[in-house]
Amino acid sequence: MPEHFDLPAQDTDRVFRIGLLTDIHFGNDSLRARQELAFCRMDSLGLRLLCLMGDIVDNALSDNYETARRLVNKLNTPMLALTGNHEVFPLSLPVEACLANFRTGMGRPRHYAWRYFDPYLFVFLGIDQREPHLPKTRRDTGTSEQQLQWLRATLQAHAQTPTVIVSHAPLENTVEDSDHFPLAASSQLYDILGEAPQVFLWLSGHTHLPDVHCGESLKTAVALGSGCTFVHVPPVADYYVHVIKGDRQFFRGGEDLQTRLLTCHPDRIEVQTYDILANALQPMVTVRPTIRRASAA
Repeated sequence: MPEHFDLPAQDTDRVFRIGLLTDIHFGNDSLRARQELAFCRMDSLGLRLLCLMGDIVDNALSDNYETARRLVNKLNTPMLALTGNHEVFPLSLPVEACLANFRTGMGRPRHYAWRYFDPYLFVFLGIDQREPHLPKTRRDTGTSEQQLQWLRATLQAHAQTPTVIVSHAPLENTVEDSDHFPLAASSQLYDILGEAPQVFLWLSGHTHLPDVHCGESLKTAVALGSGCTFVHVPPVADYYVHVIKGDRQFFRGGEDLQTRLLTCHPDRIEVQTYDILANALQPMVTVRPTIRRASAA
C-alpha cells in the first residue's frame, strides 16, 4: 500500500533524502498547475537537495527562464539544476549562447557538477552539445569532450567512494525507450563506467515515460547492469512520447504526477516513487554500494 505521509524531520544526519524533478518545461503554460504543485510538494519534504534534471524550460529563450525563476526563487530547499536537450534549443541559437542563458537564468556557474554527501558521491551530468550527424533522436543529447574528461577525472579522484550518477537522458540499452532516446555519448560513457566500479546507481529522465507505461511491476523502469542499477524518472510534463514497434507515438496523460526520491542510508539507497498528486510514497528498489567507504567519525 502507498504510504501517505508528512515527512518528519530526518532522524539523524546519517539518513537524508534527495529529490528529483525532470522534464518540467517551464514556458508551456498548460503545465503551470503541475509545475507549481510539484515544486510546492517537493519543497515541503525536508530534502538535502532537489535536483532539476534538465528540460527545465521549453527552450533557452530568456522569458522561459523568467517563468522558472518565479518558482525556483521560492524554494527553501537547496537546488541543483542540469541542462537537458531543451536547454540547448532553439537550433537557431548557438549552443554556447544557450548555455549562457542557462547559467544566467538558473543562477548556476555551470551545467554539470558533483556533490559529496557522506558516504556517497553524486555526479550530475548535463547536455551541452549537438550532434547533427546523428539520427534525430540522438543529435540533441550530446556530451562535450570537456565534460567527459571532467567525468573521468572526477571518478578517478573518488575511486573508493560509492557513486550515484544523475543525467538528463539515459544510457543506451538500459531503461525502457533508452534505445530510441539515449545519450549521444553512450559508447564513451560505457567506457568510463567500465573503469569506475564504484558507480552503483544511475538515474535519468528525458523519455517522458510515466510509470503507467513502464510495464508490469515497473520492470522496465529499472534496468540492472554490471554492478549498476539504472532507474527512470517520470516527467512533470503530461505529454509523452513512446516508441511502439518502431513508431514514435505521442499521447497526453495528466492522471498521474510522479517522481523519485532517494532515501540515503549509510549502507544503502532506497529509491522510492513519490506520487505528487496523492502525496504518497511507494518503495521501488533498494540498491547497495559496490564499494563501501568508511565514514568519517
